[in-house]
Amino acid sequence: MVRRLSTFASAISLLLCLTTAAMWVRSHWIIGSVVYTTPHREGNDVVDRSWVIFGSPGRIGLARTEYTHGDVTAEELKELVHPGEWSHYSVPASDYWDKADAVFFYDASDWRFHGFGFYLYVSGGEYNKILELPYWAIFLLFAVLPLFALRRILRVRGRKVRGLCVACGYDLRASPKRCPECGVVIRNGKLPLAKSVGLN
Repeated sequence: MVRRLSTFASAISLLLCLTTAAMWVRSHWIIGSVVYTTPHREGNDVVDRSWVIFGSPGRIGLARTEYTHGDVTAEELKELVHPGEWSHYSVPASDYWDKADAVFFYDASDWRFHGFGFYLYVSGGEYNKILELPYWAIFLLFAVLPLFALRRILRVRGRKVRGLCVACGYDLRASPKRCPECGVVIRNGKLPLAKSVGLN
């Protein structure tokens, strides 16, 4: 059961790793954002609260934004207050510097280190919290489990080629039917599949 869960997790992680790599490459040609906005009434004001996932060349970010419409009239209130809605936006990366505000990204941040960044942006009725991450960091994170799985596969193949027990690495040339070290049984001269035994 544990082995199956590990294999499943490695497969999902590999898929996410490849997806991240594709998005990383795409970010140098196309950038954009996905936004979910929920307006709320607060007294005579209407506050738009949004969650934003945005892209920029080599980076992806998450923003929490608020925009206050002050002293709205009854007619404006009907137009501004509505159920939450999704929207998206994309532009060619060549337009990035001209349209950066539209994807909720600002080049000057409070803190930045090798593509990581976090800062607050406050202007008038607008309030933003922004966190950005470099694609390379996300890629490396998702690559960990697939690399461990690959290492395990190569180790098993190497042990089979050298006539060693796939479970513990013991030399089986003098005991072709059973591993004297861990007890794994060899049937019809074949070593068991690695997924059916523990691997040390």
